[in-house]
Formats: sequence, structure tokens, C-alpha cells
Amino acid sequence: MVKKMSDEDFVSLDTIHKYFVKSVTGISKMQWLQFRKDHPWILFYKTTFNKDMPFSEYSMLAKNPGWIPLQMPPLSQKTNKKKIKGSKYKDLINLLQFVPPIHHRFYRSLDYQGNPLTRQGQSRDQNCDEQSHNENVELENVYDSDSD
Repeated sequence: MVKKMSDEDFVSLDTIHKYFVKSVTGISKMQWLQFRKDHPWILFYKTTFNKDMPFSEYSMLAKNPGWIPLQMPPLSQKTNKKKIKGSKYKDLINLLQFVPPIHHRFYRSLDYQGNPLTRQGQSRDQNCDEQSHNENVELENVYDSDSD
């Protein structure tokens, strides 16, 4: 199941990051992650999607966290979005020819470092419809062509 997240779904971890490890060793092999309210300092994980396999545990507690609160401080909503690099945005736009047109609007609406529309106070979505409509027409020809 995929859940599309909105801006309101993101929180700032600034108030609690000092209590947790900075990186998780072996995270690239972990396939199923679980956090449990009753064990806030433990990451439960599996390296397989096999339901019958038990979860392994990874301590998320920093080596020297100092005093640990009995209850976590409340998390505030994340206010600033991270932007992708301009070169990454350009690469994504160049790859749109391989992406179904229905998803183009999402990629075109991504904010990136050096975005002139952001500096002018405009939203990426304002010009998105005009640009994506013209590109969709061109890309339909790519998908419909018989030649490789």
C-alpha cells in the first residue's frame, strides 16, 4: 500500500535527534521496518518480507544521549521543505520521456535549488499545466511509434 503524504504529514525531529543514533548500520539490507510506541528506542526490522520470520532489533539510542526524558517532547510540523539540486531536477525532467505522462505534473512541480519561480514567490504548479500539456503531446508520439 502506498500513502501519498502531504506537507502536514512531515514533522521536525530537531527536538529529539540528540537522543538517537545518527546512522543505522546495515539499513540498506533492511526491507521491513517497524517502530513501536511501547519501545521508542528500538527499530524492529526484517531483511525479508517473509511474514513467518521474526523481527530483529536495532537500538536507536545514541551512545551518549545524556539525560533521557521519560516522555518525548512534542514534535512540531516541518516548516521548510528541502529542495533538490538543480542538476537533479534537470536529470528528472530529461527522464520524463520514459515516465507515463500522467506522472509528469508531479516531477515538474518539484522545487529545486535555484528555481526562478520560487524566488519570484510563484508556485511550480502555476506554469505546470501549460508546460506538461505541450510535452505530453510530444511524448505521445514516442509511445505510439512503431520504430525503436
